[in-house]
Amino acid sequence: VLLPWKDSVASIISMFMPGQEMGNAFADVFFGEVCPGAKLTLTFPNKDNEMNFTKKQYPGENLQSEFSESLLVGYRWYDHYKVDPAYPFGHGLSYTSFGYSNLIVRNGNMVEVIISNLGDREGAEVVQLYLDKSGLSTPSLIRPHKELIKWEKVMLKKGQKKKVAFTVSKEDTKVWSTQRQSWMYPLSRFIVYVGSSSRDIKGKAIVDIPF
Repeated sequence: VLLPWKDSVASIISMFMPGQEMGNAFADVFFGEVCPGAKLTLTFPNKDNEMNFTKKQYPGENLQSEFSESLLVGYRWYDHYKVDPAYPFGHGLSYTSFGYSNLIVRNGNMVEVIISNLGDREGAEVVQLYLDKSGLSTPSLIRPHKELIKWEKVMLKKGQKKKVAFTVSKEDTKVWSTQRQSWMYPLSRFIVYVGSSSRDIKGKAIVDIPF
């Protein structure tokens, strides 16, 4: 999705595949009857082929496409190569604003954060938890610095606060071993990030996974 005109408009409403009620849904958001609270499920690039795909990768040759970017797909590629996208994965605006505070870890692996509605109307925020698996990288396989593992959508009235809690489990940290042909759990300590998008990180913490 390319938006070369994005800086010439005040706002953008992305509807994707809204269905037969598209008109009513768009009107409710456009005229302020409903506060938008969705997030992007993909990354919007700045230009065509920003990831520098070769012809073998896309569109492919001889009806075959080479999948050589490995785990660095989408926002993971942008994070690894430190490229700022047009709009990052998980991004989404609202008619209100939200605050993140009191990020703590309980019992080693339960991440808690307080979300506050700082605006003057009701709205929803999608709180996102990312896990840093870069410590599991090998010379032949680069693992991402941020990998989305959990999220929660929170509806808050004006001035309301709510605690959001995520439990990072052993299953969230597993990696596949091609040599052993099985899942492995090589580390028990990880960095996690809490944010409003893959680039709007509000805080980070260390978790210890029980085995």
